[in-house]
Amino acid sequence: MTMPVGILLHKETPNVQRLLSLLKGLNVVLFSDFGEVERRNSLVIAGFQHFGNFSAHQLNRTLLIGDEQSVQELKDGAWFEKGLCDAFILPINSVLFLAKVEHLSRQARELYVVTTAIKIQELYSGSISPKEVGILHAFLRNGAAGVSRSQFVDGIWPGLSVHSKTLDTHLFNLRSKLETCGVHIVWHRLDQVWRLHSRNVKINLE
Repeated sequence: MTMPVGILLHKETPNVQRLLSLLKGLNVVLFSDFGEVERRNSLVIAGFQHFGNFSAHQLNRTLLIGDEQSVQELKDGAWFEKGLCDAFILPINSVLFLAKVEHLSRQARELYVVTTAIKIQELYSGSISPKEVGILHAFLRNGAAGVSRSQFVDGIWPGLSVHSKTLDTHLFNLRSKLETCGVHIVWHRLDQVWRLHSRNVKINLE
């Protein structure tokens, strides 16, 4: 089961209180159990000493904090050369740190979008068209905020004049497919947006 959250911060990360102060206002979850990394598709911040606790597919959303020597050891390794992880050298430069966090958070979110869309496609036995995949990605990318009609049109058909029935048809087709695997497209009249809701324990959209 996957669960998108903002940032996972390990309790034993160097300068953890300083990092918490810098990340104030963001959705930060302190953790000690590395099982949380598997359950949540979020940016992970941890100390270099925890490098061995991550699997290969988790490292591309991980920021490791350490002194210059430990970070250099990481940069000399194959994981860093392949672009599979990133590191930050102490002491913390707040501007550079927050810029890196913002970049890696977007990267982690896109990873969540892609992996969750693939999981949904695997659960659905038929085919999903490219436009329907684009709509699904928009739902996953926006999360609980939902997606409005204009956001769909601008994102799926940028720069084009699209009849409202075109979007309605794609939404109808995608809705019927998603419902077979326990995922529902719901129109929220008050907010004027569509949102995804899941009754499938394998697809957690909270």
